[in-house]
Amino acid sequence: MNIVDFDTAPRFENPLGLSACLAVDTEDVQIVQFTLKPEEVIPPHALPMRVFFIVLEGSGEVTVSNEKKVVSENTLIECPPGVERGWKAVGKGILRVVAIKSMKTIS
Repeated sequence: MNIVDFDTAPRFENPLGLSACLAVDTEDVQIVQFTLKPEEVIPPHALPMRVFFIVLEGSGEVTVSNEKKVVSENTLIECPPGVERGWKAVGKGILRVVAIKSMKTIS
């Protein structure tokens, strides 16, 4: 059994310059928890794998392809492989999100 507490797990700066926690990293799946401060942005970018986002805390504007939606905690967002996705924290608090990446990539 592997138990990860996002609050106490080691943090690292991901390639986009964000504070993140790499909870699981296997050949099948990668699970990362990231935190955005109010108005902080992850610019739209494409990844060659399917990604599921789960909002743990706060509110954010998620962009998938050309569609934008404001989402809040207890929401799951599925992003197909190869499409651009991005985030912006909205509101006064932080935005805390878990990203679950299927490591099966598209060709």
